[in-house]
Amino acid sequence: MRVIFFLLFFIFLTPKISFSAPMSLDLSEAIQYALVNNHELKSLSESIVSKEADLGIAQSSYLPKLSLSETYLRTNNPTYAFMAKLNEGRFTQNDFEINSLNNPSSINDYQTTFTVDQLIFSRKALLAIDMAKKELQAQKLNYQRKKEEIVYKVIKSYLEVQTAKEYLDVAQKALDDALEHEKIAKINYKVGLSVYSDVLRAETSVLAAKEKLVSAKKNFEISQRSLGLVLGIGENVVPSGNFDLPLKLQEEEYYKNASLSRADLKAIELRNKIAKKNIELATSSYLPYIGLSLTYQMNDHSSIFGSEGSSYQFLTYLSWNIFDGAKRENEIKKAKAEQKMVEENLKSLEDAISLEVYSSYLGVKEAKENLELAKGALVSAEEDTKIILHRYQNALSPFIDLLDAQTNLDNIRANLVDKENKYFMSLVDLDYKSGTLLSELGIK
Repeated sequence: MRVIFFLLFFIFLTPKISFSAPMSLDLSEAIQYALVNNHELKSLSESIVSKEADLGIAQSSYLPKLSLSETYLRTNNPTYAFMAKLNEGRFTQNDFEINSLNNPSSINDYQTTFTVDQLIFSRKALLAIDMAKKELQAQKLNYQRKKEEIVYKVIKSYLEVQTAKEYLDVAQKALDDALEHEKIAKINYKVGLSVYSDVLRAETSVLAAKEKLVSAKKNFEISQRSLGLVLGIGENVVPSGNFDLPLKLQEEEYYKNASLSRADLKAIELRNKIAKKNIELATSSYLPYIGLSLTYQMNDHSSIFGSEGSSYQFLTYLSWNIFDGAKRENEIKKAKAEQKMVEENLKSLEDAISLEVYSSYLGVKEAKENLELAKGALVSAEEDTKIILHRYQNALSPFIDLLDAQTNLDNIRANLVDKENKYFMSLVDLDYKSGTLLSELGIK
């Protein structure tokens, strides 16, 4: 009985381990999943919230400020005692006696104050609001570009999984061919058409093919996990459909024009405007600011929030900083230098984008031509291997020729997979570099 009790106790306390199958998604589903769950996008979306808060902080300068305060004072200081009694409305003729004025008794004063402050004009505050609005727009553009980047990474990772699967198929086919050649080598040896060294070479070829298959399986698993990480999950993801992208090569001018509106370029253009506004902000320190303030005050000698006496103050003010030790001059100098830096960065990005688009466009053409050549090479290699295999079976060619032909065929099969991958990615890369990837895929 005790054994059964401990067994049940162990079963209930042991963590349950489940081995779930990899998540299966088609390309469209993978993209949509990443746009919701990718950690980089989540982080950048929070930065937009931060910029919205910055705008609210800047706009608060022109909103009224309301405050309430309650203070308690107990004193026998002649000046404060005199003032407190006046504020409380308890001042009498006897309080004018010299002894009372010079040596007043200790008194209490509860003071309740309501204050309203309102800024009327401040050039600096207006510029800060405008700059905060532009910074928010720039951050939204950065988010849009990050979306393009994540979609690009999803497509790249998705294709890498399928490519790894194709490499796995190639490795399996190479093993199947090697096993078949081993079988033929053994038959030829038995009937006296070949030597035993052919059998040994065939066995070595099989072992090499098995080694490549093991590596291909490992790479396939890693590519699935990499896709999962791009999607924002810590598990393997496998494609549920064929790699199908509605991307077609357009005229070069289309990509050039589109790249001028790339989100990150527009973002730095906005930041250049912000930098110019920052010069104005530094210059605005030469201007005054104007505001008003209204205070309502209640005083009582015995209770909190009491109102034995009440009064108000209304004032307007103009503040003008005449000289601040050359601080403004240096702020203007700094703002001009920073604006120049942003302007040069903008020009540098424009040049870089132009080169990227030009290079990517030529890359698509190169990848397409290489793909056609790889397809032709595969047809020739398959035919060559068939011929040599037939010759070896009839003792007309040495086994080494068959091994060379098979190795060449395996390499060409792998090369075709690589060229197909590069062609698809060259199209994706061109749309990404020109900023048209989301529009081409119909993603807002």
